[in-house]
Formats: sequence, C-alpha cells, structure tokens
Amino acid sequence: MKFHFLLLFLFLSLQIGLSQYSKEIADQLLDSVVYTVNRSEQDLSEVGRNITIITHDQIKNSNAHSFGELISTQAGIYVIGSSQNPGQIQSIFSRSANSNQTNILIDGVKISNASSTDNIVDLSEISLSNIERIEIIRGNHSSLFGSSSIGATINIVSKSYDQKGCHGEASIRIGTFGNNTSLLEPIANLSYNFSQTLGIQLGVDHELTKGINATIDTIRNSNNYKFKNTDRDNFNKNDLWAKAFYKKSNWNIICSYRNHYQKSDLDKGAFRDDDNYTSTSKRNHFSINGNFRLNSRIEFNLISGYSQLNYRYVDDSSQINKDGKTDQTYVDGSFRSRSLSNEVQIKYSRSNLKFLAGLSHQSDAMGFRTYYFSNEFGPFEYVVDLYNLKLNTQTLSEFGQLRLNGSIVHHALNKFDLSLSLRNSHNDQFGNYISYEVNPSFKLDTGLLLFASFATGLTTPSLYQLYSPDRDFTSGITRGNPFLKAESSNSFEIGIKHKLGIFLSYSFSYFINHTNNNIDYIYLWNSEVEIPKLSYLDYRGDTYINLGKRITHGIEAEVSSRLNKYISLNLNISLTKGKTNYNNSGIDTNHIHSNSIQLYNNGAFVNVEQSSQNLIRRPSTANFGIHFNFVKPLTISLVVKYVDSRNDIFYDESLSPFGALNSKRLSDYKIFDLKFLYRISKFLNTGLRLENLFDTQYSEINGYACRGRGAYLNFNINF
Repeated sequence: MKFHFLLLFLFLSLQIGLSQYSKEIADQLLDSVVYTVNRSEQDLSEVGRNITIITHDQIKNSNAHSFGELISTQAGIYVIGSSQNPGQIQSIFSRSANSNQTNILIDGVKISNASSTDNIVDLSEISLSNIERIEIIRGNHSSLFGSSSIGATINIVSKSYDQKGCHGEASIRIGTFGNNTSLLEPIANLSYNFSQTLGIQLGVDHELTKGINATIDTIRNSNNYKFKNTDRDNFNKNDLWAKAFYKKSNWNIICSYRNHYQKSDLDKGAFRDDDNYTSTSKRNHFSINGNFRLNSRIEFNLISGYSQLNYRYVDDSSQINKDGKTDQTYVDGSFRSRSLSNEVQIKYSRSNLKFLAGLSHQSDAMGFRTYYFSNEFGPFEYVVDLYNLKLNTQTLSEFGQLRLNGSIVHHALNKFDLSLSLRNSHNDQFGNYISYEVNPSFKLDTGLLLFASFATGLTTPSLYQLYSPDRDFTSGITRGNPFLKAESSNSFEIGIKHKLGIFLSYSFSYFINHTNNNIDYIYLWNSEVEIPKLSYLDYRGDTYINLGKRITHGIEAEVSSRLNKYISLNLNISLTKGKTNYNNSGIDTNHIHSNSIQLYNNGAFVNVEQSSQNLIRRPSTANFGIHFNFVKPLTISLVVKYVDSRNDIFYDESLSPFGALNSKRLSDYKIFDLKFLYRISKFLNTGLRLENLFDTQYSEINGYACRGRGAYLNFNINF
C-alpha cells in the first residue's frame, strides 16, 4: 500500500508537469548534454538505457556523508552501511545483483580489491571531493565493461579546469549526528593552467569523525563494565590527489594520481562491541588517459591504470570487565592487492553509424597473512599465509560496439536506433567466454523514447574463492576451489524515457536477470551418515561451489518535474523481488567429492531440489525530494528516503549440526532530511543539512546502529 501511494504520487507529478509544459513554447527546451558513459559520445536523451548523471554542483550541495550515501538515493541502488558510522564497510546492491556485480570506475579505470573474499571495493574509501560528475548506467553492460557489470556500472569522472590561470575550490564541513559525536572535513583543490595546453591540479580532503557506538547496545545493567565504558567508533580519512594535462590541437594526455588512507574502529559483530579492533587501508591509484583525433571521423583512446591497496586489521584482546580482564585473543591480518589495466580504443563516427573497437588487458594479484592467537581456553595459535603463493589472474579482451541509425537503410527509419555490443575475453583461469548486448530503441515524434535490451555477462570468482588454502584436517579439502566456474548472467530490460525541457523528465523500466552457476559458500559432511545423526566428527570442511540459479526482477520509475518557477520535485521508486533455486544434480564433485552439502546461508542440506524465496539485504526503496526557491539566493529542500522491510542474516548456532546463517525480517523505515542552500555570491555559498529530523531508530544491518538526528554545516568558496 505504501508503494501504491508513491506510484499514484508519481503519476500526478507527471500530469502536473505535462500540464505545465503544454503552456510553454518549444524554444525553451534546454540543449542536451553529451556524456561518455556509453563508451562513445551520445546525446543522453538518445541512449536506450537508464542512465543517471550526478553533477559536481549536485554533489557539493547534497552535503552527503559519503559516496555510498549519495548514490544510494538513486533508483535501483541500495548501499549497506551508508547510514551507519562513517568508515563502516559499505557494500552496494544494484538491481538486486550481488555486491560483486557492480563495476566501479575512476576516469574509466576499474577499482577493486582482489584480496577481499569476493573482490569488491569498500565504498567508504571513495571520497566525494574532486569529482566533476558521477555517471551511473544501470543494468547488464558486461559487453563493454567486462566482468562484474551486471547490476550497474558507475564511472567517477574527476574534476578538470580548462581556463588559463589559477583556479580553486575550498570547503569545510562540520557536524554532529548523536550524543558526543562530531565531524570535521576540510577540502582544498587548486589548479594552475600555464596555458591552454598545460596545467596541473593538486588537492586534499581530510575527514575526522568521532562517532556513535556502531553496534546496537544490549547492555542495560548500570553496574556492567561495558555500560560505563561505551565504545565509540571513530574514523579518520585522508585523500591526496594530483593531476596534470597536456593538450594539442588533435591530441591530449591526462595523468592522475590519488593517495588514500583511512583508519576505522570496528566491532566483533552484531551486538558485540570491541574497543581494540581497528582497520587501516592505504591505496595508491595511478591513471593515464590519452586521446588522438586523426580526423573528424576517427579517433584513438588510451585508458591505463594501476592500483595498489594495503589493508590491515588488528584485534588486540578486548577488555571485558572493570578489573582489566581481556578475552585473551589477538588477531592480526594483512592483505595486499594489485590491479593493472590497459585499454586501447578506436572510434569511427558518422551521422548514422558509429563504431567502437577495443583491446583491454586486466591483471589482478593478491596475498594475505592472518595470525590468530588465543589463551582463553589454553594456548592456541594459527597462521594462514598466501603471500608466497603469488596468486594472480590475467584477462585479455577484444570488444566492439556498432550503433546504427535506421536512416542508413531508409530515411523513413531515422527514428530507429540499434546498438550491438560484443566482447570476447580470455581468462587464464577460465578460458574464453563471450558476452553481448542487443539494444534497440525507437523515438516517437513526441520525443518519447522506447527501448529494450538483452545482454549477457559474467562474474569471475575471486582469487580467495579459488585458492584460499584453509584445509580440513580430516578430508584435506581446501576452502578455495580451483574448479569454480564463472557466474553467467542473462538480462532483459524494456522501458521508456522522456524529457520535456526543464519542466519534466521521467522514465519507467522493467528488468529481469538470471544468474547461473551461482557461487555459494557451503559446509561439507560425511555422506555415509544420515543427516539427523550428523555430529561434529562428521564435518569435512567448508568451501565454495557453483550451485544455485538466482532470478531477480523489478520495476524502476523516476520523475523530475518543475511545477512552477518556485517549486520542483523528484521521485524514484525501485521495486525488486527474487529467489534462488538449488538442485544437487550436475554439481561438479572434483573438489568436494561425494560429501553432503549444507548451505551456509540458510543451513539447508541440498539433497533435493529447493528454492529460497527471499533476497537478503535487497529492499524495495523510494526517494522523494521537493525543492522551494521563493527567494532567489535560498533553496530549501525536504528529502525523504523510504526503505521497505527486508530480510537480513545472523549466525544461528541452533541450525544443526554446526550452525549456519538464519534470516530475520527488519522493519521498514522513513528518514526525513531538511536542507538549506544559500548562495551568498557567485563565488561563495553555504549549506545546512538537518538529518533524520524525527530521530528515527532503525538498522540497515541486524545488530548495527545507524546515525541519529544530526546537523551539518558547510561553506564552499570558488576562485
């Protein structure tokens, strides 16, 4: 019923916008803006896919906490951790795809974390400073961007200054979001262009947060040590960047460098504080972008990048009572990952035909070492070391895109466009695989664009899933499974989009995605013992296998409308559903042998065909904003975020025989923000954000707290 009301509101917004537009003349239409999220220049209103552009001014005026919080307000995207303490791990779910099925790029260069369990980047490390725009293309786009581009592809375009001389931008943000919390974030960016051909840019972003207790506190006894020593989880982040460009009449080259450091306080898990558990991460990211235009129709591009990430966490024996007793456990883990990517492109363009061909190479390497010591029940020491294995993977791809306008056949077909994309990839672990996309669109005389897309793609297993050496002492089976196959996805989408000048734009789409060879984490048990009689002695290890088939589908709707010269509004709605089917027939037993399979994610044994009907941490969402500009320098905005009830997971020891994950339904929630933006002059503005006005208590993850009522003040100056 809540979403029915929102859909009705969206419909009324469309009617109001159309009524307003009908009174205006056509020459008030804004010029369309050209972007490159589709790998080649194209009028955004002509692209037959759902694309969102977040501009520099929108980023600056949002007063958002983080990159994750900003993009989680967009249709089809939900970011776990974005409403929690700054610095908490943030994972993205796009169109209900897994968190490793969204591709994140900076200036066209993929960033990831090859040392993580499933090769995903923690979004909390991405800064919102020095960004010209964020380009989000939703849906399967693997044929152009490679592995993992199933749910969405997000390209972060760094800021550039083209005018000669010295230019810069500085801002400071201060705030609080609960008792004894504070946030301080100064940012500075300086650019100097010696001429139209040569320039440099330097910048810094420092964030210091004194936070809330990240876990939900269950201690109520005032005599308890933990009650009197509430754990506060703090966060410290520094970003430094440099950029240089050189331009000539028909070619240019841009070199960029970013250094990232952050330190976060962590906890042991849901409802479990830890005052001595910290993580630090350091990333060095280099990129080179080059362009050479041979003539008006042919150009060449080079996109190259190198990224090195070092991550370490330390849990130094937490104190648990007033006498100084600790849990006598020490854990130290260090991770390193390296990523190198190189891509060359050639583009050919004419009025009714555009062609793109490219060659790319991606190399990822990882290693980690974990040391565990506990004296709680007697000395116990354990070490896992992957550094000496020198694990890496190489992928070489050829790809191409052909965009045709119907006028190439007959002038009467000039409203019809067809985009065809194909990628052939060779991975040194999985061999060759092909992904493709067929994307037709038709534009009516009214400007309404109808589009459809059928696309295929793959998500390769992580190096950890393939080669983790943890071994069961009885069976000898390792956690890593070198026989894993890549997950394959087939996606279909159909939709409409329409832009009527500055007064109204809207889009509506339906999508469905099938993922085969779904990689699941499992327990193994002695198959010679009946399931009800299994005991710990029958345990045969844990590992990853290709098992399930996941089916997700949903509806996305967006509308932006200017009701009059004083009031405008925007609304997006994402409705999603899905399930995973399991069948033990056809399972590759090379690694697991004949052992019985128990799913870690719900404790069920896969001995018959079964289905899991609920998606975890993938809710339906809605975001609404209404903006008032009665006085020219002042804009007041009311922003509402709604997240529907959804399933979350927790470890349940009662799921015999070893314990596994169980699910719990988390309540829906609504968050109201009030924003004020005042433009003092052309060069100076200030903003105030009042967050969570009604101090709503809610959770994104079971057992973890989210920010309470908060206030953030920022000042921005440009020169």
